[in-house]
Amino acid sequence: MGDIFIYIIASAISFPFFVTLSIYWIAKWARSSNWKAIHLAVHWSTLFYIIAVGIILNILLQQSFIGLILLFFLIFLTIIIIYQRRTQTDVELFKAIKIVWRGAFLLFFTLYFLLGFIFVVNGVWSR
Repeated sequence: MGDIFIYIIASAISFPFFVTLSIYWIAKWARSSNWKAIHLAVHWSTLFYIIAVGIILNILLQQSFIGLILLFFLIFLTIIIIYQRRTQTDVELFKAIKIVWRGAFLLFFTLYFLLGFIFVVNGVWSR
């Protein structure tokens, strides 16, 4: 039973695009709103893209990038909070975290496919 759970998690990390599509289809089936289904799919699959990009970078460059990824999140959150402070009277931390999380989805979604392409090309050229 434990092995099945491990294989499901490994598959979700290896192919986060299918996780995003699966969550979207389930949310679309359960709810009628298309935008809520998209937001739910983005929120729940972002973590899989972050882990997958970290693993691909580790394989390609033989170096861990967890610290840099966390630093990216902190810097991005700081920029959003500073922007909120200058344009509004109140800083909304939950709103800033949500913006960072959605921005992380866009960045890591793009990086996943770009690094996947580089990984395949690197494998073809090294043979």
